[in-house]
Amino acid sequence: KSFLLHIVNKPANDEITGAIRIPVTPSGLTRLESYFSHGSTQSYGKFCTNNSSTPDHDTWYYFVATGSSHTIRVSNMNTFYNYFHGSNLHRIEAFDGYASDSSTLASKLYGCSWNPYTLSSLTSGDTVYFRVFSGGLQNTSAFGVTVENSQTIDEPQNAILLTLNNK
Repeated sequence: KSFLLHIVNKPANDEITGAIRIPVTPSGLTRLESYFSHGSTQSYGKFCTNNSSTPDHDTWYYFVATGSSHTIRVSNMNTFYNYFHGSNLHRIEAFDGYASDSSTLASKLYGCSWNPYTLSSLTSGDTVYFRVFSGGLQNTSAFGVTVENSQTIDEPQNAILLTLNNK
């Protein structure tokens, strides 16, 4: 008799100490990196009372604010699965900086939201930690994470337009 055994390691960002930095991008710019919650564990219980989901498989991220308003988006569209899978019911909990224990972290809570989550009243240079966890059974454990500011993509002043010469 034989059997197949799969061993799954926890992701490096399973705890807040291993949070992955997400670069801030202009609104509407899609990033291609994929992140995974497969093998992750629960770091802390839920911090928000308006949250009915249990954060049993959370992963941690952070960004450095470049302005006063940023939107965190989690997408089931990613480079691992080249199609939309599931209902995209991710929960996001955001915190004003790092803390290694739950009571200090709770005091730094910005708030919680279903995906996407817009934070306002930030100051450039603020470091925002956030965790992502599934709010439904239909979510894939592979997903994309984007942090957008309100800046739009535009050509810089005096930019030279390049044209393609199809000869």
